[in-house]
Amino acid sequence: MNGIHRTIMAAGLLLLAACAAPKQDFVSADLTKDIDTQVDANLIYGNDNRIENYQASSGLQSLAASTVALVQSSKLSKNSDGLYKLSGANFGIQYQLCSSEPFREQVTTAFCSGSLVGDDVVLTAGHCITGSSSCSSTRFLFDFALKDKSGEKRTFAADDIYSCKEIIYRVQNNSGADFAVIRLDRKVVGRKPLAVRTQGVVSVGDSLVVIGHPAGLPQKIASGAQVRDVRANFFIANLDTYGGNSGSAIFNASSGKIEGVLVRGDTDFVTRGSCAVSNQCTDSGCRGEDVTRIDQVLPYLPHASSTPDPVTGERFSSNVAISIPDAPHAGIVSSINASSAPKGRQIQVAVNIEHTYRGDLLIELVAPDGQVVILQNRTGGSLDNVQGTFGDDLQSAQSLSALSKLTVSGKWSLRVTDKVARDLGVLKSWSLIFAQ
Repeated sequence: MNGIHRTIMAAGLLLLAACAAPKQDFVSADLTKDIDTQVDANLIYGNDNRIENYQASSGLQSLAASTVALVQSSKLSKNSDGLYKLSGANFGIQYQLCSSEPFREQVTTAFCSGSLVGDDVVLTAGHCITGSSSCSSTRFLFDFALKDKSGEKRTFAADDIYSCKEIIYRVQNNSGADFAVIRLDRKVVGRKPLAVRTQGVVSVGDSLVVIGHPAGLPQKIASGAQVRDVRANFFIANLDTYGGNSGSAIFNASSGKIEGVLVRGDTDFVTRGSCAVSNQCTDSGCRGEDVTRIDQVLPYLPHASSTPDPVTGERFSSNVAISIPDAPHAGIVSSINASSAPKGRQIQVAVNIEHTYRGDLLIELVAPDGQVVILQNRTGGSLDNVQGTFGDDLQSAQSLSALSKLTVSGKWSLRVTDKVARDLGVLKSWSLIFAQ
């Protein structure tokens, strides 16, 4: 279904498409320590590793406290005591589940998941918040979970519920990156933004944990997954996830940092006679679940994309590697969202471009107001690579001084075009620097 995590049942059953900051100190390197293992299990990828919040280790509970359920505003009603009641459908009835399915007596109401990555910023999947209409109708709900054996939390205080103020950035590519960075209506009370990986990317075999709302259920935590494959802007893993997990944070089990955002996956349910059961796969079977890599998101996260540089001042970076197509081609564009403006400071552009014939390349910087400065215009001949800083050790083809006068923040873009056929390369990373 357009690449989005799928849920399929027999004819006549419901067909549901998934909607599938300051760094937090992380104490324990073992996220799965002391997990209560007395949990009914069926096969998803290997064993079903989903557990309730109260069954998880304290380290996992700490991460879970800063994850959210995305629900329609119509699902919340205010009581006379000022608290909000959450409504939803019975999971087993809604999906016509067989009696063997776990959690079938719980309520299903969330349509996507998300995570707190700034004081007032949530990260989710791009197909979860598609525009201004879905922004205004969505509520971001913390603590929709089972905190003990008595049942899921269904009544919430105002500090548990937030609205969407604006979409900071959104992209939805059904075969690539899919994420949305959302600004909430106010700062979140009593919860810490989650830490994200800011250097490098995941590797095949890395252990993962997912926290979210499978099939719209109260929060579930699932460990025991691993990275299967790493692609240009997403990776594939054997995560125990369903529709409603879309937008879930995927954590590295060792560091506790977010590695990416769940966006697509295999079929969730299959029919067994007159009812439905979870699709069963081996750990290496089926297609796997797609996760947008966190390095695709970094330029749009204020706490991750802007870091002070002790020598040069303020630096905004993109570590997203992009292949440079051979000529003839329009070239590639990599963008950085700068949260401040130069305001008279010197502008420098650090680049790490691997290319076997640097004289093929046209490199341009595009400012938020549309001004374009040529950094390199097919110079360097047969030398390999362009690695250095324009405005410092590399001489810019056109002066960067005019851009120093800008007083507006926003999107800066680097355009790289290969003008001659044969040699190939890749933009590994680049940084925009406002020097002191």
